[in-house]
Amino acid sequence: MIRLRIGLAVACLLLLGCMATAPAAAAQTRRALLVGIDDYDAVHAPSCPATPPGGTPCRCDWRDLRGSVNDAKAMQQMLTARYGFRPQDVKVLTDREATREKILAAIRSQLIEPARPGDEVFFFYAGHGSQVKNSLSDEPDKLDETIVPADARRGAPDIRDKELRRLFDEILDRKARLTVIFDSCHSGSAGRGYPPGGRARRLPQDCRDVADRSPTGPPPEQRGALVLSASQDDQLALEAYDPTTKAHHGAFTLALLEAMGREGPQAPAGEVFLRAKARMQTITTGSSQEPVLAGARQSEPLFGSGAIRSSREAVHTRGEAVVAVAQVDPAGIVYLQGGWASGLGEGSELEELAPAKNGSPLRLRVTAAKEPVRSEARILGPARAAALPKTGDLFRLVRWTLASKPGLRVWIPETGEPWKALRDRAVAFRGAVRTAGHAWVTDPVAETPTHVLSWEHGAWMLHDPAGRTTDLGAAPSPAALVNALASEKRRPARLFVHLPAAQDLAQSIHLGQGTENDAVEKTAGPEDADYYLIGRLNGETPEFAWVHPAVGTGSSAHSSLPARTDWFPLPPGEGAAKDGSAELGGTLEDKALRLAKIHAWLTLDSPPGEEFPYHLALLDSEKRKVAPKSPLPAGATYGLALEAQPKQLGKSVTSRYVYVFAINSTGASILMLPRNGNVENHFPLPSGTGPLAEILLGTQPSFRIAEPFGTDTYFLLTTNEAVPDPWVLEYPGVRKRGPQGRTPLEELLSQRGSTSRRSPPPSLPATWSLEKLTFESTPPRPAP
Repeated sequence: MIRLRIGLAVACLLLLGCMATAPAAAAQTRRALLVGIDDYDAVHAPSCPATPPGGTPCRCDWRDLRGSVNDAKAMQQMLTARYGFRPQDVKVLTDREATREKILAAIRSQLIEPARPGDEVFFFYAGHGSQVKNSLSDEPDKLDETIVPADARRGAPDIRDKELRRLFDEILDRKARLTVIFDSCHSGSAGRGYPPGGRARRLPQDCRDVADRSPTGPPPEQRGALVLSASQDDQLALEAYDPTTKAHHGAFTLALLEAMGREGPQAPAGEVFLRAKARMQTITTGSSQEPVLAGARQSEPLFGSGAIRSSREAVHTRGEAVVAVAQVDPAGIVYLQGGWASGLGEGSELEELAPAKNGSPLRLRVTAAKEPVRSEARILGPARAAALPKTGDLFRLVRWTLASKPGLRVWIPETGEPWKALRDRAVAFRGAVRTAGHAWVTDPVAETPTHVLSWEHGAWMLHDPAGRTTDLGAAPSPAALVNALASEKRRPARLFVHLPAAQDLAQSIHLGQGTENDAVEKTAGPEDADYYLIGRLNGETPEFAWVHPAVGTGSSAHSSLPARTDWFPLPPGEGAAKDGSAELGGTLEDKALRLAKIHAWLTLDSPPGEEFPYHLALLDSEKRKVAPKSPLPAGATYGLALEAQPKQLGKSVTSRYVYVFAINSTGASILMLPRNGNVENHFPLPSGTGPLAEILLGTQPSFRIAEPFGTDTYFLLTTNEAVPDPWVLEYPGVRKRGPQGRTPLEELLSQRGSTSRRSPPPSLPATWSLEKLTFESTPPRPAP
């Protein structure tokens, strides 16, 4: 992803925290300007900006967004409820209010002019990012990175990184602490692998030359900035669907909001970033995004170290999740200062932290948690006026329910065209494309295509590298396809033709609502799907695989989900009326269910506040820690260890039962510790010298890398109470839920392999944690 050069170049810029060195005194005032743009006035504006004299605009395709306004509003709630910003000091501009002039004017009036030493100043932008030509720039590519205001389609210039840097420098000159978040990206590249259907927050370049050689000062991070970014250079920053609120957000903003809610306002910015980065792996539409952290102030809170309103604010203390009462209405509804971002879900139960003397503690049950830092609860048992909680009373989480989340989402493009006609069309396309000098891509995961031709909503759509789509109709000729490729003036193009499923194949894949496999949800289109059913022509035979979008060879380590399954051919039929669709459909159904199992484990969250003081680590043959995401070669042997978090050393640690299991790329789960029931799996062992820095688990080495190769995820499960049947964590594939009579935790664990989600997740004590560690196992190298 090309970088927004407000300072240290970072990839597809999403989070830029710029903090000037300020006096040691606490912040005097906290002010924020939040901008969110979904509507780019596509209906009432011309299709392209006005052509400047002697120039040609390149940006003629526009796409509205769906989550930017939600991001701005959710961030507003987070700031006022958790970070000490007064509502009157937070200004929000959305959609048509967010024009170029209004954004620039608000930065000056809201952020620059009132800034004083020690103030906390925050600018947030969610919307499209782009680039603009600058022939006088000192950058090699002669491009300035930009954010795109709401009136850009009417001809208003983008707001360039150099303009923003000058404005930010004025704030830093006033000795205020400045934090800037951009949820946007700026590259025209489509990333790796099969292009995603989700909406990326970037527009093609505006080629009108700004010809600006004005000097700019030192980058903000050199003056004490903290810089976080959504993704690496070759990745997209996408929007993601949040099933809890049934709304769209920026994928990284969604992860960041949860990290801010879980860690609390006084947590170091570096720890907030690490939690957000880990959370990205469970937001599967953006799981190929790898956030970046750069700059100073990683050990300080995100918005400075000043006191946050009151000590009775929602906080986490001594491993407990504690939330405060915001208000109680006459009907007995208790509003809490904690929501989905704090890990609360419908059915969670909380207990009064400091009950009245000689009185039993009040208990609350959450009835709704659809906002990031606000939820509703009811008192359990009879409600007496004298026993009603008061604003500021603290409650700790005692029973936790997993937030409602749908299972794996898949897109199955379907056509009524028979197999023979579909195969003949693909053969004709291949011949014409190769004759014209273009490349024919057979695997979009191994070789990223520049163009994709796919069947969507009854027509063949050609997608180009800039995100533009050309409708070629229901029955395009090979010549029409070649002409569309030639009009892009890119030679040679690398084209992948995505074959849809014929009707009989689609109907033989039993997934989704109304089937026994409703843990997998079918989507109407590619947007918001975790996997696509991709067809290709291999020789003369159609083949199909489940493909995770935006993940290609070389980037699979960024995703905990496999990049794709194997390719499966359409078997030859027996008799004139059969074509092998039923057999292929059964195979693809089984593979989808195995992917759903991996997805279910990856999206299982731990209860808030229940963090074990040790991390899982893999040790090589010399007992050295293996870095996460490192490739594990075939035949190599590794050991397992618990590595203490540095902040836990020297403190007393409560022992827990420890379980380690791994899920490979086929969906099979292998229990690695313990192997003989709950024996020798209670850690850490008592020690007179405090917690050990490292604890070896089991025999060393404990396992060897072998087939199947691909994405392997290792899980560390810790719990205060033993899991009576540890083998609930090991099974070869998807299976139904186990027998009744299990503990609530066992019942939850067994559901992760279920093909159905008809039963709600159980409510269970919040005394366990789950950590995930992903590696890529690689096959042996071929002999020379």
